[in-house]
Amino acid sequence: MLHPPFESSITTPYLDGCVMEAMRRKLVWVEGQNFQGWACSECAWAFNPLGPLVGESIDEMKMHYELQRDKEFATHICTEHPRATRSPR
Repeated sequence: MLHPPFESSITTPYLDGCVMEAMRRKLVWVEGQNFQGWACSECAWAFNPLGPLVGESIDEMKMHYELQRDKEFATHICTEHPRATRSPR
């Protein structure tokens, strides 16, 4: 039986978990006491721009900001940004 190129007969729990994690997470706006900005819905990753906005116009600055944010969100690994857990009292 021939499989399309995107199918695999080999499964690995690690890769399956990464794929499911990426499918489940979303870029969300967060407002709290210590942070206001874009973050991941599934982990503690938060977007922090690398420097001042650059561009010849507001629209160009916005485009660069969004490209940087979206690229960093798409490439982050949730397991590298675990959420803090509250310790029992």
